Amino acid sequence: MDPAKLFPKLRLLRLSLHISANNGLPPQFYLGSTWRGILGWELKRLVCPFSKSTKCLDCLIQDNCPYHVLFEKKTELPGILDAPRGYVLYSPLAPDSQDLQLEITLLGTCAGFAPAVLQALVLAQKRGLGKEHLQFRIQETVEFTPSGTNCLSKKQDPLTRLQGPFSLSDWLRELPQQQASSYRLRLPTPLRLRRQGKYLGELDLSFMFLCLARRLEALSCIFSQGQPLGRKQWLELDHFFKSLQENGAGNGKNSAFVHKDLKWDDFARFSRRQKKKVPLGGLVGECWFESDMPNLQRWLKCAELVHVGKGAAMGLGKVKITGDEPQRPENW
Repeated sequence: MDPAKLFPKLRLLRLSLHISANNGLPPQFYLGSTWRGILGWELKRLVCPFSKSTKCLDCLIQDNCPYHVLFEKKTELPGILDAPRGYVLYSPLAPDSQDLQLEITLLGTCAGFAPAVLQALVLAQKRGLGKEHLQFRIQETVEFTPSGTNCLSKKQDPLTRLQGPFSLSDWLRELPQQQASSYRLRLPTPLRLRRQGKYLGELDLSFMFLCLARRLEALSCIFSQGQPLGRKQWLELDHFFKSLQENGAGNGKNSAFVHKDLKWDDFARFSRRQKKKVPLGGLVGECWFESDMPNLQRWLKCAELVHVGKGAAMGLGKVKITGDEPQRPENW
């Protein structure tokens, strides 16, 4: 069950903005929601000629509008209730530094909106970051590629030097399909997995991978002209991921979690649209487990690329594969 073969049309453009903050960082832990707010605000001001006279639903050019497609558009595909957005904004934590990093992933056709997205962020420098309007400056733009990084020149238009977007198979090209290994995962931003209307307070890896597969299918269908997997394929995927528990990486009796250092982190953001605080709490921390399932490392890389769970567009549900070998605790 190789994700590159299941979603061959899914393409990703990944950028990283190196940013300096003049007067410290906004007083909140997860900046993805802050970046999403300022990007949406500036993008609408930049591209919308009818911002004060026409609603997006009544606009004749909505299907070609970067703001509408990225922030407002609803999917008409059957069976996809919570349609994902075609972008991920992730800002790694840097509590002891005046420097910020904003990682931007644009998926499928949304990669074509890169010029508008970057220009909107350039304009956002005048407005400032967060409700305190903290001033910042974009110092450098870098493109992530499957083979490394592509530093975009400051003197030339960075868009003329882009190499992407790249297909999912390109991003997974260097990863083996067969392996027996230990895995150490870090969840730097809240992982919000909902099952039967309730958010999970414990990590269920089998369910996490199933949610990831659903997300990849939706992204592929909505933004890359992919095809739904179908009932037979989903039954095979469900059986495949449930075998994680049989092989020792689930929450059952055969659990092979070496160690779990996870906690529920309560976090909320204020929504100007809903005019209230929206809870965004989830699981953060680290865990170690063992599994000899094929392609598992490739699925984990997908989780690293597109995130998992609710709030992924604003950077929640980030899964990082660390290079450190798990140290076995005394009660191994």
